[in-house]
This record gives sequence, structure tokens and C-alpha cells, in this order.
Amino acid sequence: MVLEAFTLVFQPMCLLLILIGVIVGIIFGSIPGLSATMAVVLFLPMSFGMTPMNGISLLVGLYLGGISGGLISAILLKIPGTPSSISTVFDGGPMADKGEAGKALGVGILYSFIGGMISIFALMFISPYLAAVTLKFTPVEYFSIAIFSLTIIASLSGNSLINGLIAGLFGIALSMVGMAPIDALTRFTFGQYQLLSGFDIVVILIGVFAVTDIIKAGFDRKHLADKMSKTSYELKGFGISLKEFKEQFVNMIRSALIGIGIGILPGIGGSTSGLLAYTAEKNSSKDRKSVV
Repeated sequence: MVLEAFTLVFQPMCLLLILIGVIVGIIFGSIPGLSATMAVVLFLPMSFGMTPMNGISLLVGLYLGGISGGLISAILLKIPGTPSSISTVFDGGPMADKGEAGKALGVGILYSFIGGMISIFALMFISPYLAAVTLKFTPVEYFSIAIFSLTIIASLSGNSLINGLIAGLFGIALSMVGMAPIDALTRFTFGQYQLLSGFDIVVILIGVFAVTDIIKAGFDRKHLADKMSKTSYELKGFGISLKEFKEQFVNMIRSALIGIGIGILPGIGGSTSGLLAYTAEKNSSKDRKSVV
């Protein structure tokens, strides 16, 4: 079965569609406001006239390219292109400020590729068994996962747990707006039909990261010229040496396993797994201020 799948994937037309999908997906992911999901939705009608293999190849290429492209705006603009790139802003943005944007992009692309390959092999061999387990999940398990996800607040709050809890409660309040997913009850819409679908996570991320950055720049107008000064930096390869790669090997495997474990669970998503992996590395790092 696996060899037959490889034979189908490595057909010229299939490879061409994957290439086109990845390129277009990167463009969608790198633009804040667009996302990998939007790219898949827009190109879904095109797949109706294709063979199942070609259609799936195009859509998978779009999605993977969109998720990877989100780190471009997260590093260069400090605005996550996709929800999965939230944690990339924390260290990628400061690296770009120091003139190491090329290294941050190279490292992000390299480990995105490695993590994708690990997850693909996991999907090929262990997904049938894990899918059988996830189908047995009840609301109790889903509630436990939600509570477990909220524990990330304690790790990302820094020195002020109160501020982290306030931000977490504010996020929960925003997620309550719109129609309830179970009984479709309207909540906190105040008669505005535009709020029936709730707040889009990408729009919230743009507001949180972009607007705050603009406000900070406005208060610090006098020093903008100093911050925008060019910094010389020579990039070699992906910007990471073999020594640095070996040092991050444990982090890579741990993050990949976290991503696979969270990704298998329905309704969680890549944003939660990215924050969990970032939190795990931050707690195990000697330098708690930065994990890069």
C-alpha cells in the first residue's frame, strides 16, 4: 500500500500540482488576514475536475505551504500569518530586529520541513490505531484537553501570573461571542448578525500583535531611525550550523512528538501544539528569556 502511494505521488502531474500548491500556499500564509484554510477553500472547486490523487495533492500542498508561510510575516512583521505561527513571533521578531531575519527564516523553514516529514511518517504508520482511540473521546476528555490547554497561561505569563490570567479570561470572553457549537444558541451578539460567526482568530492576532506594535512605535517616534538602521549579517545555508542543529536535536524530537500528539486530537489545532512545544522548550532552557 505504501509503495503504491509513493508511485502515485511521484507522477509528474502530481508533483507539479504539489509545487504549485506549496508556492500559492506560502503566499497566502505570508499575508496576514489570509490563511492556509482560506487557500484550501478557494482552490477546492478546482479539485472537483481532477482525479482524486491530483486533487488531494493540490490541497495538501496548499495547506502545508500556507502553514509554513505563516512564519514569514511572524518574523518580518511580528504578525502571525496563521494561528500556528503565534509562538514564532516571540523569538523570531527579536531576531529580525537584530538583523538575523534570514537565520530565523532559515531555521523556521528547515524545522518546519523536518517536523512535516516526521508527522507524515507518523500519519502513515500509526494514525489508524490512534484514530480508533480518538473516536472514543467523550465530552469529558474534550473538557480535560481544554483545561490542559489553559495551563499554558501559567508558563507564558512570565513574572506576572495575574496579567496572564486576565489575558486568558479576556480570550475566553472573546471566544464566547457567536453561536454555540452544540445547540447554536446565540451568545453576546447584541442583535448584530455580523457577530454570529464570532471573532476570526486571524483578525484577533493582527489586532493584538500589529496594533500594539504600531502604538509602541508611535510612542517611540524619536528612536525609530535608530531601530531601523541596517545591520550587516551574512547568511550561510539555512543560517544554522551543525553544532546548533545537534544542540536542538532533543528539542526537535520533543516538539515533533508534541505536534503529533496534539494534532491527532480533533478540535485542538496547530496553534495549541506550537505554544505547548514553545512552553516545553522555554521551561527546559537555561535562558528562560529566549529559547533561540
